[in-house]
Amino acid sequence: MQHKFRCPLVIFSGVDHHTRTMVFGYTILNNESEDSYVWLLWSFLEALKRKALKSVMKDGDLAMKSAISTTFPGVHHRLCSWHSLRNDTAKVGRSDFI
Repeated sequence: MQHKFRCPLVIFSGVDHHTRTMVFGYTILNNESEDSYVWLLWSFLEALKRKALKSVMKDGDLAMKSAISTTFPGVHHRLCSWHSLRNDTAKVGRSDFI
């Protein structure tokens, strides 16, 4: 997600042990480079006391995908439902496809 200054907003959210959605943290990055994402994910990992994630839901950004693989090897990558639906409708060629 980007705001008017074209800097990416990254939100870390998840589900707690009561199955409630929680925001764990957020930041605005200077750019969407792999190096920026790696730095951010290492910082997040430190905040988690090095407890690795089980899965990550993200958009299709290749720099983010690579940074996640570097920082959290073996984590399951998931495409968020909005991006998945957008990709599926684009490939089918019908905007009314759901």
